[in-house]
Amino acid sequence: MPIDAGELIYENDGLLLLDGARTIAEAAEALAAQGGADWWTLVVRHEVGYSKGTFGDLRRALEADPTALHRPLAEINSLTPVEAVQQDSMSTDAAWDRAYETDAEALVVLRGDAFLGLLAETTRAAADAFATVSLIRLVEQAGGSAKKPPADDRDG
Repeated sequence: MPIDAGELIYENDGLLLLDGARTIAEAAEALAAQGGADWWTLVVRHEVGYSKGTFGDLRRALEADPTALHRPLAEINSLTPVEAVQQDSMSTDAAWDRAYETDAEALVVLRGDAFLGLLAETTRAAADAFATVSLIRLVEQAGGSAKKPPADDRDG
């Protein structure tokens, strides 16, 4: 029996999946476009594999080093590597057991090459939910843009 899709955290529902070549500034823009907050989960797709953290982790990286604004997400050391598995490779119970055995306490679940979701416990970390300065605000203060991008007007 495959991993139950109902157990997963999905993109744009408290989670954003971004390519490792994207920068902290671009991550803040994506977060702002979704109306997200620092407690949202960030999954980074690397050339090989995935890592995860929260947007609060990016905020803390930027607070520690303001020059990190344009650093690729793949270079952010505070993100934790996450194992990726195929949805039909194991049962939901086996997947939870495996997730808890990892440092990330999570698994990226794929269907073929496509990201399906993240199997992980979620909680709003108080430090991120009630941070004095959000990642979005910090990026704007550092001279980057975290504004919602204009609507795509190509269709008409």
